Amino acid sequence: MNRRKSLGFTLAETAVTLSVAGVLTATALPNLSALQASRQVQDEAALLAGTLRLARSEALRRDELVTVCALQTGASEPTCDADSPGRTDWSAGWMVFVDRGRRGLLDEGDLRIQVQALPANRVALTGSWPKLSFHGTGVQSGFSARFNLVAPGADPLVVCVAKPGRARVARGVVC
Repeated sequence: MNRRKSLGFTLAETAVTLSVAGVLTATALPNLSALQASRQVQDEAALLAGTLRLARSEALRRDELVTVCALQTGASEPTCDADSPGRTDWSAGWMVFVDRGRRGLLDEGDLRIQVQALPANRVALTGSWPKLSFHGTGVQSGFSARFNLVAPGADPLVVCVAKPGRARVARGVVC
């Protein structure tokens, strides 16, 4: 008996393998985009919560008022949008600064600590207030705050800040 050893795949085997791979890829793509959207929401929630913790710790360390405010959309220089009382859109990003003028706006003598601009149209981020300020004791001036983070195809997340100033991330829409 003279048998030849097969060293490759037949055309039919290759076609079936490619067909199965195509079906699996088509099935996985919608799940992949939902996973990516969910990851973006989680990343931005963690980034915001970390920034709020930074602001509180800087207020404690410096024993001064430290403010976090929503960035104004479309400004050439990073500017707070805190002068707009009804403004709660934080999607452009935020700024942390030592608020020596105690107005919630970046003034001449204020010290900028951090500016965080966010990519456009990734995650919708709204807050209950246009700014948050932390006293030198770490306590937030004003009421508790919440930030809603939503992206198409992802579960919403909430960043909650209690009156004592501690920030945490929660699932859903309730703190």
